[in-house]
Amino acid sequence: AAAPHMTVAQTLGFVRERSDFFLPFFVGVGLLSIIGYGYLGWLPVALNRKVDVAIGDIAMINGAITLVFNTTGVFMAGRISDAIAARGRNDAAVRVCVYIALSTMVMGSLAPMMPTLAGAFVFLTLLSLTMSAYTTLVPLAINLVTPNQMRGQVAAVYLLVNNLIGLGAGPALMPFVSDHVIGDPSRVYLSIAVITGVCGAAAAAT
Repeated sequence: AAAPHMTVAQTLGFVRERSDFFLPFFVGVGLLSIIGYGYLGWLPVALNRKVDVAIGDIAMINGAITLVFNTTGVFMAGRISDAIAARGRNDAAVRVCVYIALSTMVMGSLAPMMPTLAGAFVFLTLLSLTMSAYTTLVPLAINLVTPNQMRGQVAAVYLLVNNLIGLGAGPALMPFVSDHVIGDPSRVYLSIAVITGVCGAAAAAT
């Protein structure tokens, strides 16, 4: 027999019933998304203002690091989650997301604070291993707690919330803090470090 069709109202009702899981989980990955989109938009500018290297040169190196190490991190996250799950931990995907948030908090806060471009890229390389790694674990965590008939709609809710938080706040929050809180647009590197530290810690705590 065909699986019963679930309406959007039924799916949203399920999400509300399981809000003890979905609310902190969606907020947590949304905070990580703020870091990712903020870094993507402002790291080249921040390093250019700090160490006076051409934005194009910074972007080329950053792109190469991202291509290699972001991809590696995604695969590593899946393997680590599988290894933890094999030990009988049903929360392996969420647990690894917490580890990712903590690593992102530390590496992401240190990278823009390095006094040299080489130092910044060392920590950026380590950051790239974790900054996007959570994206491979979110669908797994959602599927583990969601009935088959609702998984597509719940994933759509996640994507909506994640993009509203990440795209809505990430690229705007970092220059806002440097311009209006720190009071110095040239110190956007400091706002990146502060926001990454706060968002990473909050994501791990949720």
